[in-house]
Amino acid sequence: MGIFVFHDYGVSREYVVTKLSIESLEIDKTYCLEVYLRLLNVCKYGTSSIGIAFSKDSIFYNSNITPVLTSLNFALKPHSPIVDTENWVLVKGKYKANGDEKFLIIGNFNTDSNTDIIEVEQKDSTLNYFPFSYYIIDDVWLFTSAKKTAYPQSHPLPAIARCITKYPM
Repeated sequence: MGIFVFHDYGVSREYVVTKLSIESLEIDKTYCLEVYLRLLNVCKYGTSSIGIAFSKDSIFYNSNITPVLTSLNFALKPHSPIVDTENWVLVKGKYKANGDEKFLIIGNFNTDSNTDIIEVEQKDSTLNYFPFSYYIIDDVWLFTSAKKTAYPQSHPLPAIARCITKYPM
């Protein structure tokens, strides 16, 4: 699965969301998060403004325009822009739960002005490079121990769905 996290001309976002299969995360419990990311090979920009956030509510809206989710805080994000287009980059960390988290969301939770971007080296002169950041996502994990065995399903999060956000400028 992949999502747009930045576009050079106008705010454009896509989010990936899944409802956690447990009622909610346990208050003050520390969870481990892992996700593998790779930048699409025709992107002009890489960013570190992609990551995971949690919400107590769904982000699905009954309109054609979904707001950019700047009210959410990153629970996990890379330390530097991901620009690798050939290899998976593991982003991992720990998160201390508030206790009301019911949805896991992947995307860019910054405004465009707060989104850090870096121009990617154009390695293949036969490709057209486009003014956006689009990331391919694989193996999203949420678990309570370093062995990935304490999470009830003991496998990557199920039923990931996409929520698209577009704001023309």
